[in-house]
Amino acid sequence: MTNKLMSSLSLYQLCYKGDSDAVHTRISNDEITSNNVDNGLYGACIGGHLELANLMIENGATDFDIGLECACQGGHLDLANLLIAKGATDFDNGLACACKGGKVTLMTLMVEKGATNFVGAVASARWHLPGIQCVILLDALARLIIGKLEKLPITVFVSFSSFYL
Repeated sequence: MTNKLMSSLSLYQLCYKGDSDAVHTRISNDEITSNNVDNGLYGACIGGHLELANLMIENGATDFDIGLECACQGGHLDLANLLIAKGATDFDNGLACACKGGKVTLMTLMVEKGATNFVGAVASARWHLPGIQCVILLDALARLIIGKLEKLPITVFVSFSSFYL
C-alpha cells in the first residue's frame, strides 16, 4: 500500500483490512487518539484480526461491548472471548449481531453468557437473513432457548410463530 493511500485510510479501515504495518506506523507516529483507537478495535473485530484488536486494547481501547457486537457479527469467536475476558457484558446485542450474521456458535456463546433478548434476536434474523437461512437460524435459536421456556415472555412465542405461519 502506498504511503499516500495509507495516510488517507482511517484506523478503522486499516484494522479492518488487517494492515498491521500501517497500524504500527500510525502508533509509532503517535497518530492515534482515545476516540479512534476504539474505532480501530471495531475494525479489527469485524475483520477478524486478533493481533490488531489486542494492539488497540494495549493502546487504550475500552469499548468492549461494541467490539463484542462487531466480533459476533463477523463470526469471530476468538475475538468475542477476548472481549468478554476484558469486560464486555452486552450479550443481548451480541446475540442480535450473531443472529444478523447467521453465526450459531456465537449465538450459543451469547445465550450461555446470559443473553435474554430473544425477541430482538428473532427480529434481527428475520430482517437480515434470506428465507431458508433465517428458518435454519431461528430453529437453532429455538433449540438454544428450549431450557429457558418457563422464563420467556409470550412475545418470544408470538415472534417465532408469526414467522412460521
